Amino acid sequence: MKKLILVLSILFSASSFSQDLWTLEECVNRALSENISIKQAELDYLDSEIQKKTAVGNFLPNLNIGSSHSWNVGLNQNITTGLLENITTQFSSMSLNMNIDILNGLKNIKQLHLANLSILANQYQLADMKENISLFVANSFLQILFNKEIVKVQKLQLQLSKDEVVRANELVNNGVIPRGDLFEFEANLASVEKSLIDAQNSLTLSKLSLAQLLLIEDYENFDIVDQEYELKISNILDKSPKEIFAYAVQNKNEIKIAETNLEIAKKSLELNKSFLQPRLSAFYSFSSRIAYSDRIAPNGEISFVPIGVVENTNQRVLAPIQGTKIVSPPSFSDQFDTNKGQNYGLSLSIPVLNGFSTRSNVNRSKVNVKRSENLLFQRKLDLENTINQAYNDAKGSLKTYEASLKSLESRKLSFSYAQEKFNLGVMNPYEYSQVKQRYESSQSELVRSKFDLIFKLKVLESYIDGSCVPEKKYISKKNNGKYNFANFIKEYNLLLDNQLSQLLKIDKNLNPILTSLKKRHHNDFDNLNKKIIKSLKTMDETSINQIRKLYYKIFPNGVQQERYINFSHFYSIMGTELIDKLFSVIDPFEPKYKVCVL
Repeated sequence: MKKLILVLSILFSASSFSQDLWTLEECVNRALSENISIKQAELDYLDSEIQKKTAVGNFLPNLNIGSSHSWNVGLNQNITTGLLENITTQFSSMSLNMNIDILNGLKNIKQLHLANLSILANQYQLADMKENISLFVANSFLQILFNKEIVKVQKLQLQLSKDEVVRANELVNNGVIPRGDLFEFEANLASVEKSLIDAQNSLTLSKLSLAQLLLIEDYENFDIVDQEYELKISNILDKSPKEIFAYAVQNKNEIKIAETNLEIAKKSLELNKSFLQPRLSAFYSFSSRIAYSDRIAPNGEISFVPIGVVENTNQRVLAPIQGTKIVSPPSFSDQFDTNKGQNYGLSLSIPVLNGFSTRSNVNRSKVNVKRSENLLFQRKLDLENTINQAYNDAKGSLKTYEASLKSLESRKLSFSYAQEKFNLGVMNPYEYSQVKQRYESSQSELVRSKFDLIFKLKVLESYIDGSCVPEKKYISKKNNGKYNFANFIKEYNLLLDNQLSQLLKIDKNLNPILTSLKKRHHNDFDNLNKKIIKSLKTMDETSINQIRKLYYKIFPNGVQQERYINFSHFYSIMGTELIDKLFSVIDPFEPKYKVCVL
């Protein structure tokens, strides 16, 4: 067993236990593990790995070993007497054939490159699919939270409407308003009750939709954690769409897929061109045969038989004849050695004319390369347009949310003022209900704009938030702020601003010069910080590679997966110490993974 380092990852997932409330992370993990499309993509990835093994196998010689055993039954020629007889004869034969390519236009190498690119393309495809599903699950999760907030708002409005009906009854009994105005409040109460029922139905449907997406059979009892989402405006809107696009075009899987497909098309073109090259191969074969029939052998006796007479003397002419006898066939080993034969040589094949099929394949590959280039260019254009749209949508949602906050504050004050006027009898029920409806609408609009902004910010952030990159965390931990010049730059800028303010009192014309100096020094420190981080990464490349391999072993495509390992080898070395070591780090009730290094 190959042992570089033993890492036993004991993974306990809370989702393995029965639960009533689901977090967003649990929903995403469930979707990624149960989604049929992802499972199909994983099978495509496994298939590409099999294709790679086939490409590696092309470098090995073709080796075939064959054997046969036959019975000839019935009228056959007796190999001993040469006569046709009804006999049974057995024969055995063995052969070995080997063939290896010496020169084939580097076809095997190009097929291996193509297989590696296919694996990479499937990796990107799988990661892209997981990103899309994760985003879809997050949207469904936020939709449930949105509907829950709407239900809360409707319940508050319902309670308020009930209080208004009670208050209206009091006003009617006191003669402040006519009894006919009470009907308006009762009608409004019925309308709010209907709105609450509609909101509850929307909540139920959103839960059902997410449960079906997660393939949860007990969807009736499905629910998510009723958590309060605080709206945190990230600095993503401080970046320009071009900055976001510049990052996304380097890291988004959809672009990587298109780029990989372009490389695949180029390698396919090279592979098809290799079929135009001569092919030189070496071959070797070995064979032998064994017969199980009796044979004629000399018995050591010589007899003379007349074969004619001498003319004129009539003297007989005698000829010696070797006596024979029927003996058993030679041994298996003797026949195998005696009847063996070998054949070896070189074979050269030069393609001359094959119905233009190879040339046509080459031309089609060229067309496919152009098509892939156009597709990559189009993907980049689409990505840029999508980012611009997402950026504008996020900015628009932010403005809508800010306007909704102001509107709610104003509507709340207006409603409070209307309540006072209505209680004093100086506002009729119709005017009061209009103010109340506008206040209720502003509450719902604030909830809608809040979750709309949350989702659109998440969509925009997804273009710059890549999957977990372990080396970045490693560098950050090792750096630990040691080479971070942020504090120094801050102090430097404060000092410079202080000096600048003093110098401006002497001459205001110095402002452009000092501002330029400040900016230049800031950029210099920033570049220095980046170079140091790059140097640290280069120095620790070996450690980073080990971390990267370990990370993607435990978290393939950023998703935690269980791994099984036969620990009998390590138990034979460590004995009971292994068990003690494992129990020292394992907590069966802790829903987090633990890493035990032995």
